[in-house]
Amino acid sequence: MLHGANAVGYRFEKIGAAGLTFTYSGDTGYCEELIELSKGADTLLIECSLPDKYAVDGHMRPSDVGKTAVESGVKRIVLTHFYPVVDTVKAVASIREEGYEGEIIVGEDGMKVEI
Repeated sequence: MLHGANAVGYRFEKIGAAGLTFTYSGDTGYCEELIELSKGADTLLIECSLPDKYAVDGHMRPSDVGKTAVESGVKRIVLTHFYPVVDTVKAVASIREEGYEGEIIVGEDGMKVEI
């Protein structure tokens, strides 16, 4: 992950009877490591900190999320870690513009997502 020496990402496989895969990334920029970690996952929990017009090292923009989701082939993404400048409707549209056709969930504080 691209966010300093302690940046992490996790992959949990064979969850429950269905054997689902869940991938989580903390803060990161667009990177091959996240794509590889997320390959074929059922759910990817991913930050979407900034709108596309901003570029800050170590943080994802909607277009970055879309590319990552398409290239990794994840079935569902859960967006988190929005800075106040992020319009989530525009963020989802930008992810779609990158060609992602899977489910998109806009995360909220305290939300529970069934895996």
